[in-house]
Amino acid sequence: MSTTLTALTDGADLLFTSNLAFERLAANVAEHHGIPLATLHWFPTRANGQVAPFFPAPLV
Repeated sequence: MSTTLTALTDGADLLFTSNLAFERLAANVAEHHGIPLATLHWFPTRANGQVAPFFPAPLV
């Protein structure tokens, strides 16, 4: 997958990802090309612990 993404981002100004599973891959490719990485978290974890109430707020 990184080979395909690397080829697709050749000459790009920005790499945008919204899938949490591929953020590390996208970060590596963006760093390789020296371009910024933007991420969209469409389901963010809330700092008040509503999604993960067993974590203290500073850790969420």
